[in-house]
Amino acid sequence: MDAKETTTTEFPTLTELKHSIPNECFESNLGMSLYYTVRAIVNATLTAALLYAARSTPVIADNVVLHTLACVAYIYVQGVIFWGFFTVGHDCGHSAFSRYHSVNFIVGCIMHSAILTPFESWRITHRHHHKNTGNVDKDEIFYPHRASKNLEDVRMWVYSLGAAWFVYLKVGYAPRTMHHFDPWDPLLIRRASAVIASLGFWVAFAAGYAYLTYSLGVATMALYYFAPLFVFASFLVVTTFLHHNDEATPWYGDAEWTYVKGNLSSVDRSYGWFVDNLSHNIGTHQIHHLFPIIPHYNLNTATAHFAAKYPHLVRKSSKPIISAFMETAHLFVKYGCVPETAQIFTLQDAAAGFVKSKTA
Repeated sequence: MDAKETTTTEFPTLTELKHSIPNECFESNLGMSLYYTVRAIVNATLTAALLYAARSTPVIADNVVLHTLACVAYIYVQGVIFWGFFTVGHDCGHSAFSRYHSVNFIVGCIMHSAILTPFESWRITHRHHHKNTGNVDKDEIFYPHRASKNLEDVRMWVYSLGAAWFVYLKVGYAPRTMHHFDPWDPLLIRRASAVIASLGFWVAFAAGYAYLTYSLGVATMALYYFAPLFVFASFLVVTTFLHHNDEATPWYGDAEWTYVKGNLSSVDRSYGWFVDNLSHNIGTHQIHHLFPIIPHYNLNTATAHFAAKYPHLVRKSSKPIISAFMETAHLFVKYGCVPETAQIFTLQDAAAGFVKSKTA
């Protein structure tokens, strides 16, 4: 769907969109969800064990090139597996993992804390993102700035890859800032007790990693855990950014925005079979955003039905991920400044010197 069509397209209601998807796609299966949880943990354990075994083999240990290649391959693969940890917790945060709140909370806390992500506070801010997706005046992260608060230095965070994720957890994304580790932050205070409980899991894991670092050494933990953690965080930044930005993706002012229009502005992308599989189909983003209750293992089927019924609403990019990221990030940093009166904005129009100032 071309962004320029958004002013003339008649958008279906959320109910009409839901009717295009079979009912079974909305049903979670606790056994299936637990399977993917266990699979991710087993994959992470086996991958670490394989690297340890490889580094213990003289032919690799004594060869600098082979040793380096083995370590680099491990860091990348383990980083993708950690991304799969995040997606399992992500399902928990949307109650797509199961229909049992306690199960969702415990599994979400474990899987997210394992990759040093505070589950409950993230769940709240992520819910805020879903409720305001594509709204330049209310969205949560990687939105273009209004001209009165044109923070180009903040938009440049995207170039720091994984570092941007940890900065966001601490300070939010200016000018709408927040603190994921402060239960009394205005966005979190209503769920302060749950936030504190989930931070308890986070502290326990962080303490465990600190102990392992003390026991095994910084170099060992940097290789086996912290480097893959940065790869995971980088994947998260790149995918979050690309799922909501390309040159033609529309951003709406508050007066023009609706839930359906905003969430249909999400972009589907594939990261290749290997990554898509281990990250649990996170690239199927349009349908996930419209109906976050759909478990990740049903997203491909739901997306196919949606695309068959509403092909003109599909927003999908097949550009190679690295080039798409670099090109879009450049446009975002340089042209991500929205005039105060603009109600429909795209980076493409901004770069061409034309932005719609239409009001609803």
